[in-house]
Amino acid sequence: MMIYWQNKWQKLTAYAIGGGAAIIGLWSLIDNYRLYVLNDFSISHWSGAVGMTFGHSRFLAGYLLVTLPFVYYLIRISNRRQRWLMAAGLGFQIAAILLTKAWAGYLGIAVFALLVMVLFCRNKPIKTLTVTVSLVIILCLLLIFFQKQNRHDFVAESRQRIIVKTILGTLKRPIFGWGWANADYAFEAAPWPMPISHDIYVDKAHSVFLEIFATTGIVGFAAYISLLGYAGFSLLKKARGSAGREKVWQKTLLTVFILYVFHSQTNIISIAEEVIFWFVLGVAANEE
Repeated sequence: MMIYWQNKWQKLTAYAIGGGAAIIGLWSLIDNYRLYVLNDFSISHWSGAVGMTFGHSRFLAGYLLVTLPFVYYLIRISNRRQRWLMAAGLGFQIAAILLTKAWAGYLGIAVFALLVMVLFCRNKPIKTLTVTVSLVIILCLLLIFFQKQNRHDFVAESRQRIIVKTILGTLKRPIFGWGWANADYAFEAAPWPMPISHDIYVDKAHSVFLEIFATTGIVGFAAYISLLGYAGFSLLKKARGSAGREKVWQKTLLTVFILYVFHSQTNIISIAEEVIFWFVLGVAANEE
């Protein structure tokens, strides 16, 4: 993508990614209707949340979340008649994310609304109100989430235990880590808070930052953070320095980038979500 990308593909790319994601959102709503209203139990689900072809509802939520900015881009550049259709597609995606029952998806929608207001809105009263409401929603959701995580009952597969055990295990091999795709070795290397004879198996760290740290150590983590920092700064610079439709496109890429960095720290992500991230980095690098 870094080599072959052409700016004339912006609109077509947005239609391909955003349009496809909107269709997936509608498909998810149909499957939820079949499951909950028609009692069609042939629809596969994970604890009552439909995951469709993604296999898990968390994977579906993540992909729909990081593709929201492309649909919003189409809303911004479309004429009045087309805009309603694109807005409906955005609504399909948001509704589908809510039905996944994923906390990260709920938070992601609030973060998306916050980014849209900060980057795109020029009406100061509306911008201030939306930013305030978004921040309050994010804070409330985080408080509820951490309250659930800090319950007194011991849960072997709790997020807190996965994070602490993985960090403690990584500290035993801090320079180069345990090797690519070996986060399970880091998890098993340190008993916490007590040894368990038949412990759970955790093959992913539930956070890209933690995954990179566990598998590549300080060296790989520093390189990854440097890549994110350079990419984020580059996208922000282009978003500020461009004008017209190009400015909208650059802000769209920046929004996708921020949403990915946020969501990828909250849970295991699908390869489809990761592809969107590397696509954005490839386009950004091509435009240097």
